[in-house]
Amino acid sequence: MKKQYFAWKNGKQNLNGNQEWKELTSQEFLELCYSNSKRPKEEKRYFAKVPGFEDGDTYFVIECTYEEFLRSEAERKLRKRKRDETEQLKADGLWYDLISLDYEVDDGDGNTVTLHDMVADENSVFEPGLVELIDLQSALKGLTSKEKGIVDAFYLSENPKTEREYAKKLNVPYMTLHCRKTKVLKKLKNYFVQN
Repeated sequence: MKKQYFAWKNGKQNLNGNQEWKELTSQEFLELCYSNSKRPKEEKRYFAKVPGFEDGDTYFVIECTYEEFLRSEAERKLRKRKRDETEQLKADGLWYDLISLDYEVDDGDGNTVTLHDMVADENSVFEPGLVELIDLQSALKGLTSKEKGIVDAFYLSENPKTEREYAKKLNVPYMTLHCRKTKVLKKLKNYFVQN
């Protein structure tokens, strides 16, 4: 990512609004930062980081007032928090990219249809299925890892197990596992009733 550095030409802000800028090399900027660290607080110079609109765009570092610097830092922290939240959602499998309703998909019979056609169709299983999947993922987030294991073993696995098989695998009595399964199902039912 390319960075460009700009400082006030005379080292001070022009109060008449006609600010003149001087482009700095990265070495000049580092030297300015080093000398800045030795200045008293009231003489320090501040720089705001202005990212490009897309990844790979030039990143600008521009001299500014202390207030503008604080605002820039708050915006930077907000961007980082949103980026971290997005990464966490992706890691949890809960991130969905937005696509146009005009996006074409294969309907399974070799025909292409748009998402708009599928959502608009009252007989389509697309929308209710998606809503059910999102609801189920939300409900599963409230379970412990042992509870998720029970749901997975009996309902989500490609090869669902019987209670006796899973009890044997966990090395617990059959009735203990049956009670755990009943509690998990009740917990999920309560989630769906409340939501």
